[in-house]
Amino acid sequence: MPIYAVRHGLSEANNHLNYGTPLFGHPDAGLMELGRKQSRNTGRLLLTVYGKDPLTTPAATSHMRRTHETAIEAGFLEENLTSYPLLDEISNRLSLDQIAHALREQKPPPDAIEQIEELLDNPPEEEVWFTHGFVIATICYVKNITYPDFIPSHGSIVVLPGGKDGS
Repeated sequence: MPIYAVRHGLSEANNHLNYGTPLFGHPDAGLMELGRKQSRNTGRLLLTVYGKDPLTTPAATSHMRRTHETAIEAGFLEENLTSYPLLDEISNRLSLDQIAHALREQKPPPDAIEQIEELLDNPPEEEVWFTHGFVIATICYVKNITYPDFIPSHGSIVVLPGGKDGS
């Protein structure tokens, strides 16, 4: 069963020119208007391209506000959402130097790989996961999946093979 990994829409934490809002990795950073539009488009794509109806499909989110808001804006119902700590932003466990190095080298550090291996050993049962760019990048790295960009763009959907072994 494939996993539809969705990167949250543009949030206050990702807009480096939006001074006075929560910083990168902050759990309470909400979506910006562009992020809301990206999220609505993601919902349309999940339905029309992948056949995942947001009104009836259960979905997993991280504990962070921006993933939850992305799911809601995409049309998912509150009662069909379940939060999982292993989908949380990996950056909370990394220093800024580690993040910068990972982005430069396009290789996640050991702490990120450890979190993703634990996630893949204990995955959410839902097929749609609303999570973070670094989480998706590290899943791709661990599963040896080539993706055009190391970090997927906001609101993008990356279809992953299910299970740690790709099944």
